[in-house]
Amino acid sequence: NICFSGIKADAIIAKVNHKLCVAAGSACTSALAQPSHVLKAMGLSEADCYSSIRFCLGKQNTEQEIDTALALLKEATEKLV
Repeated sequence: NICFSGIKADAIIAKVNHKLCVAAGSACTSALAQPSHVLKAMGLSEADCYSSIRFCLGKQNTEQEIDTALALLKEATEKLV
């Protein structure tokens, strides 16, 4: 999970849609319109909870895939700041 403080997660997700699979909130509450109780328990503010994006990585992911994801996120967030 990464928090992009000051940027709504939904806006970032819209920018990387169909290029990167990410979600807002936790897996168990992704359908709810409320901040993740897990992120709140970790000390994130409500605003930062809504600015957080969840990623799933596994041992099959390559370094190139991670570099691509980072480049897409950098491009998306620079346009939203």
